[in-house]
Amino acid sequence: MRKFWKVVRRTLLLLGLTLVLLCLGAALLTYIYEDDIKTMAIKQVNYNLNAKVIIKTSDISLTFFSSFPNTGIRFENFKILELKPGSDSVLAQVGVLNFEFSPFNLINKSYHISRILIKDAVVHIRVDKEGIPNYLILKPDTVKIKNKENIPLDIKLKHIRLKNVRLTYDDLQTNKHLDVQINNSIFAGSFTDAQYSLDANADFVAESLIIGQQKFLSHKEISFDASLNIDNLKKKYSIEHFKLKLEKSVFSANGYVSKQGTGYMTDLSLKGEDANIQTILSLLPGNISTSFKDYQSKGQVSFSGKIKGLSDKGISPLINFNFSIVNGTIQDSKHLLGLQTVNLAGEYTNGNSHDLESSSIHIERFSAKLNGREVTARFTMDNFNDPLVDMNLRSEINLKDLKNFATIPGIDSLAGDIALDASFKGKISDLKQYNTINKTKLSGTLTLRKVSVRPSIQQYSYKNMDGYFETNGNDLIISNFAGFIGRTDFKINGQFKNLASFLFLPNQKLEATTTLESHVIDIDDFIFKSTGKTDNNKTVTRHFDLPAFMAFNFSLKADKIIFAKFEAENVTGQIHTSNKSAYLQNVQMHTFGGTVSLDGNIVDAGQNIFKTTAHINLKQVDVKQGFYELGNFGQNYFTDKYIKGKMDASVDYSSNWYKDLSVDAASIVCMADITIYDGEIHNFPQFMAIGKYLKVKSLDDIYFSEYANRLYIRNSRVEIPKMDIKSSAMNMSLAGTHTFDNVMDYKLKINMSQLLFGNRKNYEDEFGEIEVDQNGGMNVFLTMTGPVSNYKIKYDTKSSIKNVGKGLEQEKAEIDKIFKSNSPNKKEGENLNKASNEYEFSNEKPDDKGTNVDEEQNDGVPPKKKVHTEDSARKNAFDVFKKKLKNH
Repeated sequence: MRKFWKVVRRTLLLLGLTLVLLCLGAALLTYIYEDDIKTMAIKQVNYNLNAKVIIKTSDISLTFFSSFPNTGIRFENFKILELKPGSDSVLAQVGVLNFEFSPFNLINKSYHISRILIKDAVVHIRVDKEGIPNYLILKPDTVKIKNKENIPLDIKLKHIRLKNVRLTYDDLQTNKHLDVQINNSIFAGSFTDAQYSLDANADFVAESLIIGQQKFLSHKEISFDASLNIDNLKKKYSIEHFKLKLEKSVFSANGYVSKQGTGYMTDLSLKGEDANIQTILSLLPGNISTSFKDYQSKGQVSFSGKIKGLSDKGISPLINFNFSIVNGTIQDSKHLLGLQTVNLAGEYTNGNSHDLESSSIHIERFSAKLNGREVTARFTMDNFNDPLVDMNLRSEINLKDLKNFATIPGIDSLAGDIALDASFKGKISDLKQYNTINKTKLSGTLTLRKVSVRPSIQQYSYKNMDGYFETNGNDLIISNFAGFIGRTDFKINGQFKNLASFLFLPNQKLEATTTLESHVIDIDDFIFKSTGKTDNNKTVTRHFDLPAFMAFNFSLKADKIIFAKFEAENVTGQIHTSNKSAYLQNVQMHTFGGTVSLDGNIVDAGQNIFKTTAHINLKQVDVKQGFYELGNFGQNYFTDKYIKGKMDASVDYSSNWYKDLSVDAASIVCMADITIYDGEIHNFPQFMAIGKYLKVKSLDDIYFSEYANRLYIRNSRVEIPKMDIKSSAMNMSLAGTHTFDNVMDYKLKINMSQLLFGNRKNYEDEFGEIEVDQNGGMNVFLTMTGPVSNYKIKYDTKSSIKNVGKGLEQEKAEIDKIFKSNSPNKKEGENLNKASNEYEFSNEKPDDKGTNVDEEQNDGVPPKKKVHTEDSARKNAFDVFKKKLKNH
């Protein structure tokens, strides 16, 4: 036993000494021949390369230990410039390039390169817009040179290794880009033989692949293991074994590719196993795959297919693939629910002609469940050049489940159930033209049950909606579509036309003829409101607009319509919408305690403005209620707390409104013929002030049986023509203007007979008992001017009241022009919105025939007559009154 171990020790010692001697010998040979090998290597580079190589001599070395048991020629830290005149761009920058050969080659000085190592390199391959590549750096006559000269360096590669190599490829002509980080790859084979077997394995990261405008393979970890038979004589490459792993999915292939003429003959079988949906989706273009980046999937995904035939310029091989998903799940990580029990089977082929026109994709079966409710679909598309689609979708789902499965932009919440059965068949191109869209067929039904939707940008939600919708193509029939919008309830029946064109063509209108019934319509529910916050408070912006696509005809019937304080009952009428405008016809309602009928237009005039025109008739409306519900027309001068009575009116109105529902006051033009019955005015400050001025308390409460007049509004002011008021206090006439800024310019005529004797209780204490002459008539003229907060009452002199009122008839004619046919009828250069400031008062008394006779005015009193004794009391009273006026 001891002899055995003694022999072993001697043998090991001998082998060790032999190995050391060999190493020392190889190292010595390396040292001896290093300069010769460097010179030979540089010479070989110059023989074989056209490109410029930038390297220091000190970075070329002969190695032994790092490539043991071989010897190596190592090039370090060098650059190869691309072969393009005038370009200094780098084709490759290499940290280490090592050529290995047997150390015995140093003895016979014949070097056979068998292994190559490329490490820490960056290679940028490029093809410019003219199709010229930058990587053709080998001299075309390299082979001839080698045949004519005895060059001691030969390449008989059996092993190539790439480690930490970044490879980029840009083809500017075809707009392609590839960026790959090769971590480690090994290729083994007799590369210099005409026929050999190649074994390869690689581990790399595909950073990006861009073809045209589409991005694929964004940072995907890929590895493969392959065995191929290479036949350079026949130019045929057979795949014996190929397995590629993309993340967690595995793909395999077998078959061959051979050169045939200028193209390649292919016969490949491809198969995918244990793939997942996420991996498959990641292979799609970036603009599609990013839409699914948050979705996770489980289940068995598989596909198999063949690529067979010639591939050449203008010729494509047959491509045929089958794919399926079995018991899969799809769920977004941001949501609570996902699709369960996903099953799908389909087929893709490029058809008999191997081109886009004969290509098709058929998904004959798709089914899934969303929270236990089934969704099924079928989809086929033929002719990728002019796609013909035939599809069907059926589902009964809860909308809350849908919201918990996917993000729906602009929707905060969903609830309720829908049942959908929809089909489409036709060419996509036919959907793009109005004259061919009828060749397509869209059909189906939709049922809503207790559906509620809350949009993100609206104040109110749509609640408890039920209804049935059915389409036969271009028309949509609506049956009992009912629900709530805020506080408004609705029920719609009717027909929508031009549905397919509206859905698929740009700038198309959706036409509808429907009935709209409601118990309560709150106009505020249809006004868009956005809330913005400042540092100290919150502001609400209102906005009203009509969609451009709406071309609806509504037959309206509402039990009640409300807007702020306004309320109307039993509302009926016709409403037409078109071009973002609304037209109202024969609208009838009960409001203000009476009846109102109107016809009007709300026309989108552009520049964020609606132009409104209306003709309104009011019968027996309660004036006080009307003032209150209409917010006293936006003024606080003459409000509902001062007036009572019933009113008939015929009103023509025109104005411009901004879409935030503010009115352009300067644009308001209105003509109103009004009659007030059984009227009362109580504690109106301006009348009370006149009474105080005249020492008449009875103007605090005025009662009149009937008052009729025509009022005008324009130029931001109300214009009141001569207005005769016959009241319980006294008869008076009034005319003038009142601006929207509450600046008054009134002229008043007071009957002195009634002033002094009609209510003589106010004067008996001062003048004693008065006897009234009923045929006498004296008028006093006053003015009331200035802002409401600081107005002045004065005696009106002769010069200020002369010819007051001239031009009133002309003004009436001008207003009539504005409302004729709901639009101005202007003459060229004519201003229909000009004002008239003249009003006419006169001293009048009935003649024997009941007509009015004008008389000369003299300081507002009749011409002097002979004073009789019985008139002395009147004269004394009037003298006292004149003194009081002059004192003011």
